[in-house]
Parts: sequence; C-alpha cells; structure tokens
Amino acid sequence: MEIKSQYQKTVQHLLSKFNRPQEPDQSLDALDERSHPDNIARASACCWLYNPLTAVISTRGSGDCFSSFFVILTIYLLIRSDHKSSHKHWLIFAAGLAHGLVIHLRLYPLLFSLAYYLSLSSRLTRTPLDFLRQILRPNKQQFCLVLGTLLSLVAFTWTFYSLYGWQYIYEAYLYHFVRKDSRHNFSLQFLLQYLGSAATVEEPALLTKLLVVAPQFLLILYLSLSFGQFRQTLPFCIFTVAFVIVTYNSVVTSQYFIWYLAILPLCLNNFKLLSWSRSIFLLVLWLLAQALWLLPAYLLEFKTWNSFNWIGLQGAVFFVTNGYILEQLLSHYGFTQFKISYRKLL
Repeated sequence: MEIKSQYQKTVQHLLSKFNRPQEPDQSLDALDERSHPDNIARASACCWLYNPLTAVISTRGSGDCFSSFFVILTIYLLIRSDHKSSHKHWLIFAAGLAHGLVIHLRLYPLLFSLAYYLSLSSRLTRTPLDFLRQILRPNKQQFCLVLGTLLSLVAFTWTFYSLYGWQYIYEAYLYHFVRKDSRHNFSLQFLLQYLGSAATVEEPALLTKLLVVAPQFLLILYLSLSFGQFRQTLPFCIFTVAFVIVTYNSVVTSQYFIWYLAILPLCLNNFKLLSWSRSIFLLVLWLLAQALWLLPAYLLEFKTWNSFNWIGLQGAVFFVTNGYILEQLLSHYGFTQFKISYRKLL
C-alpha cells in the first residue's frame, strides 16, 4: 500500500504540471498548490490509475499503455522546456528522441508531429504562406525536435532492420497501408470491409481511398493549427488528434481507446466550462454506444447469429456519438479564445 501511495503521489505531481491555469500567459513557475488544488491532481491521477478499461486492456497483453507513456513524456518535455531556458534545447531534443521511439513502437503518433512542431514556433500560423514558412524555415527549437525524432527513429529502425531484414520493415510500417481486417470491430468501415473481403470483389480505386481518409487528415490539420500552436493547449490538441485517429480508423478495437484516454487526465483542469451533469451525460452516452455495439457482436460471436448488418449499423451510431462528444469537448474547452479560423487554408 505504501508503494501504491507513493506511485499515486508521483502521478499526481506529473499530472499537475499539465493541468494549466486558465490564463494563457501565466508562467509555469506559478503552477503551485494555489493554482492547482490537490483535488484536481488527484482526480486526474485516479482517472487513469483506477480506470477499469485500462486495467483490463493491460492485463490482456496490450502494450498501448507503454507507448502512451512515451507520448505523455514527449508532451511533458516540450512543456517543461517552456520555462527551463538553460536546458531548453536539450529538453526539446529529448522530446524528439521520445517521439521517435514511440513512432517506432506504434505508427499513429506520427500524426502528432505537426502539433509538436507548431508548438515550438515563435509566430502564429494564420495563412497558408505562414504555414509554408514554418515548414521551410524552422527555428532552433523546431530543428532540435526534428533532429531528435529522426535520429531516434532511424537508429531504432536500422537496428531492427539489421536483425530481421525486410520482414521487419513490412510488419512494422508497410503492413498498415495494405491491412484488411474483416472481423467485426467498432469501425464505421467494418461492414464495407466485410462485404468487400470476397476474392471476386475489385479493389477500390485510389481516388476512393483518398476520399475515405481525407476527412480524417483535414480534421487533424485543423486541430493541429487551432490548438497545436500554443504549449498551453498542446495536451488537448494531442488528445483530440488521437480521438480523431481512433474514430476514423479503418479498424477500431477497445485497446485503441487507450490512445486518447491516457491523455484525457492532462486536460481535465481546462474542462471547467463543462458541467458535471453534461460530463456524466457524455460518459454514459459513450458507454451506451459501446454497449449497443457489443450486443450484436456478442450474438454473432457466441450465439452465431447473422448480425453483421446490425453490427454495421451500431458502428455508424458509435461513429456519430464520438463526433458529437468531440464537438462538445471542443466547445467547452477552457481555451476557446485561441481558436483560429482556417477556412482559407482548408
């Protein structure tokens, strides 16, 4: 019990560093007990430590909690560098190393890169020209992040390529671009993949594939530009990007929920505009949407019912539910004054 208590205190301390005050220009040095009461840090810690979903997923053999640790470590190092002027570039370089490692472990954190990169900018990106300048003319901090990421990713990739050859490259990276999974899952695309799994069905055209992934990448671009430019909003940006990645993924299983649930505690302090009643409503709605999908999935798997169409319908319901929840979180986030219109860019 003593070890568990010490562990909880450590997690509370780390999470308190992320739960930023409502004033965007307030220094990180002001993150003390007055601006961050113990109850906020304790609730954030319990949200992760005592979450039954994360416990079940971990005991089932999933390594997503391990990779989520390095995502959180990357965010922590980037925010920490904001007030450690003497070690700023080393902290950012270390964040790049952690980011490269987690991309090696799981491919999805690659989509966090733009938000990390923009958070280190000294100027706002308001137009497509500003965005182009950011990419072509990085500052020292952005250069350190990119350098650390590339060194880490290339080093790990080369090491395992030397051990396992081309099979490693295919299994770790290329497989994700050609993967087909017709087994039932939460994805909106499940039923289409199942019906198209027959050998006689032609492959969809390239334009069709691009149209399928375009909404996901446009949302990620918008969220990165809207929230990724401020280190105060970086945890929320990564949370929403992970939420979009999972929601729009071609395969969605329960373990993927860890990708954004691990980051949610870092944002709790900034959901003060969200009432307790609405928070509980959104949680119940999310769980109910899962339960409605699990019922036909149970009938298919354990009762051998032909419930594929029902599963496909509930997958669509789950998709719409996630979209509504994301809209509610965006509209009730504490830093809404930072939202920028990118209609010209998008």
